[in-house]
Amino acid sequence: MVKLNLALASVLLFVAATAAEAQPPTSDQIAAARAEGDALLRTAHAEALFVNETGAGAKPTAAILLRHRASGFLCMFDPGKPENQVSVFRSLTVGADVGCTTRGPVAIQSLFIFRAPEKSLAALLEDAEREVKGGDPSAQVLVPPPPDPLLKLPAFMKVPDHMSASLLSARSGHRIVLGKFGDWAVETRFQGGPLVATSFALDPVWLMTVAEGQRHGPSNSEVAQSPLATPEALRAQGDELVARSHASDLFENVTSDKFISVRHRPSGFVCTFDPNQSENAIQVFGASRPRGEDIGCTSREAGMVVSYFVTKFPVAVTPLQAAQVYVREIKQMHPDAADAKGPFLNTNITPKPGDPPPAPHVTAHITYTDHGEVAYSRLCVAVVNGWVIEQRITAPLAQQQAADLLGELAMINATIKMSAQRVM
Repeated sequence: MVKLNLALASVLLFVAATAAEAQPPTSDQIAAARAEGDALLRTAHAEALFVNETGAGAKPTAAILLRHRASGFLCMFDPGKPENQVSVFRSLTVGADVGCTTRGPVAIQSLFIFRAPEKSLAALLEDAEREVKGGDPSAQVLVPPPPDPLLKLPAFMKVPDHMSASLLSARSGHRIVLGKFGDWAVETRFQGGPLVATSFALDPVWLMTVAEGQRHGPSNSEVAQSPLATPEALRAQGDELVARSHASDLFENVTSDKFISVRHRPSGFVCTFDPNQSENAIQVFGASRPRGEDIGCTSREAGMVVSYFVTKFPVAVTPLQAAQVYVREIKQMHPDAADAKGPFLNTNITPKPGDPPPAPHVTAHITYTDHGEVAYSRLCVAVVNGWVIEQRITAPLAQQQAADLLGELAMINATIKMSAQRVM
């Protein structure tokens, strides 16, 4: 128990240093931390995915606090650290795979929050170990693993189901702790000197993170509840979406009817959003592509989550080739994914007289387990003016035919509009 007390003392020192709570922060310190939090979100184009809670609460700290809206989990950063970073990774739904990195007194700490409904803890741990080895090829998993200090916590501190691992190389120590909460996986990685792999003094930081996130739950405080919206209000929501994505150079608000419409300037694709939906988001990807050549937009329509991804591939591809890539992505994320049983629509729907023909497109129908129930996912891919348009609709299995009809009509409309656009 002496070792455990020392570990907990180290954690308390770490948390105190990370949260800058040695003394009550001044208003200037809080303002500076909040501004840095805003800057982190702008850099990651993640304003729509996080709430900046820096300085909030009865006992504010000078730590940067960014809450992930979809999961409710909180990222905490020590202000001013060069390692501070928010990351948004590509996923089936925008914002379903994010990361936050900061530096504490003894280690770089990264928190990863992502949906993994079908993967076991063991499979997730194997993935994490593989990724660590990818960045530090000489790192080896310590076998047998040392005892898990979280299991030695006092009985009144409930420990969620989790797994952990330590990896050690000649230059670095790595510690991984992860657990699952519903469909969400929460993983913390520590990287520092060799002692990081063997001391485990930072493990309870993961426990504090998940306990606070479970207490809070997803953030819905900013979701509007008005059933109808005026044209002015719709346009204001469009402006907010563009502002949150920090991409006014890439998108313009073209809202003019009962839907929010935002046009992607480089491709001419128009993202449409149902008003007042918490899922509404624009995302700019592009770590491996020029800015603006990989974007996404998500909304909810008729109880279904609808996402579009618009991408400029480095080489010419057909709709079938692109669809095969995206189907593999879904099956990697959902190992039980299988072809859905029809009947489904004939995709050769005849356009209205005088309308241009829609772009040729390929559709896949997939089912997988989501939140303990079988879900239907419709994936549809077209290529327009050299841009790959990927549509994904997720709905309960009972709504698969309605989702198929909604998706087909929406894809036809979207590609016809895009073909008619004059782009940059």
